[in-house]
This record gives sequence, C-alpha cells and structure tokens, in this order.
Amino acid sequence: MWWNCVLIYNMKKYINILILIIITTVSCSKKSSIQWYNDFSEALKVSQSENKPIMIYFYTEWCTICKVLDRKIYADKNIVKKLDNFISVKINPEDNKTNEEITKEYNVDGFPTIVFINNNEFILKRVVGYLEPDNFSDTLDLALAKVDIVKEEFKSEEATTKKLDIYIDSQYVDKSIEMYDTLLENNKIDNNNIPKYLSSIATIMFENNRIIEESLEYFDKILNEYSSSPEVYNAHFYKAIYMYGNGEINKTIEYLENLKDKAPSDIKEKYIDFINYIKEEDNI
Repeated sequence: MWWNCVLIYNMKKYINILILIIITTVSCSKKSSIQWYNDFSEALKVSQSENKPIMIYFYTEWCTICKVLDRKIYADKNIVKKLDNFISVKINPEDNKTNEEITKEYNVDGFPTIVFINNNEFILKRVVGYLEPDNFSDTLDLALAKVDIVKEEFKSEEATTKKLDIYIDSQYVDKSIEMYDTLLENNKIDNNNIPKYLSSIATIMFENNRIIEESLEYFDKILNEYSSSPEVYNAHFYKAIYMYGNGEINKTIEYLENLKDKAPSDIKEKYIDFINYIKEEDNI
C-alpha cells in the first residue's frame, strides 16, 4: 500500500540521519582527546615529518599535581584543539632508562614539568608545576609563535640581544652567559639594560639549581653597581631565599620586612608571600 511506501521512505531518511549523527559523533570524539606518544624518538620523527613543535610532559604516577593537569588541563576542549598544532609526548622517568636519561637531559627535577621544543630540539618554553587553563592556553600560543621567531633569528650567527632574550626565555643558562659576555665585550648592550640581563641570568641559574654561589655573584653585582635599578629587589628576593635555605629563618624575615615597603608592588607581593610561607612552615 502507498502508506507503506511512505513509511519505508521515512524510515530510510531517519536511518540515514542516525548514521550521519553517529559518524559525526565518532569523528568529533576522535578529536576530543590528545594523541599522546610514549616514545620520544618516534614523537621527534613525527614532529619532523609534520613540521610541528613538540610538547614533552614529564610526569610520575605518584605526582598529585600531574593528576590535576590530566583532569583539568588536558581535558579542556580549547587546549586539546590547540595541541593539534603540537606533537604531544608523555615521559615518565620511572618507566625505563631511556626516559630517565631524557629527563636528565632536559634538566627536569620536579613534576610536572612541561617542555616545548621545536623539531630541532631547541627549547621554546618550560613550565614547572600547574597553570590554570587560560594561562596554559597562552603558553601554547607563545610556544607556537616562538618557533618562527627562533627560526628567523638564528639564520645568522651574529650575536644579538634578541638571541640573548631567546636563550634566557628558554632557560639556556650556559648559552645565555656566553651570549651576554660576547655582547658586553663588543659594547652591544645598553648600560641601562645590564641590570635586567644580570638579574635574568642569575634567576635562571638559581632556579635551575646551577652553581647557586655563582648566581649570587650576579645578584651582588646588581646590588653593588646598579643600586638605583628596580632589579635590586629581585636580587634581594633571591638572597633571602638563599638565607632561608641556610637556616637563617628570623634573619630572612627581618631582611624582607625591612625591604617590602620600598619594593615595587609585584615584588612586594612576593616578599609578603614568602614571609607568610616561612611563618607558617616554621610555626612562627
């Protein structure tokens, strides 16, 4: 009967729509999670083949913050979408000797640490600990933009302050020191910028557990020779951390209390946070 034909026709339309929905859903679901590599060598080959930078996620099974990252950051739709521009690899140093060596090579001693590199293994960005989704998203944008910046700037071997800025931002300690010394020797650094570079190099030395005493020499140079520079307050902050690390608890608090009202607002906030941390940690 004619109504059977209509019914069959409508059923076919309905089935076709269902099939389309299923296909679309499956297709979308494939893009709703990050494609992780667990082999760094394989990830590097894919990176070079597809001309994409790499995000290396250093983690451990016992790392609590890593679990927060997995749940909040790597499940965020905006971040998942942006990570299509990267090759993502997970490295657990406790899994095998190769991963342990890669972790040491990238100077990772805390978890989580995320290192962004280009396909020539030049470090673009480094993140230690947790970032909120918006901040992490911004970091992805900066890392991606830096790919072209590095490529353009390193076409020549000329020593430039832009190269120095790149090395500092990427936390290449030795290369930063070498570039700074070369530029200084050739009078290519404006005197007004010397304290900034001394402070930046000393900071990455200190935070990467490089010869702490050597970083303090840079900070002392700022305090002794550039006392009118705002960088003196950053130098004081790291000297205070050093004091505290040597067990000089009350001296550290007194040192920062005497300086905090003179410091710029952003540094003052760091002083206050550190003072409160010490008091809480040491029951003062």
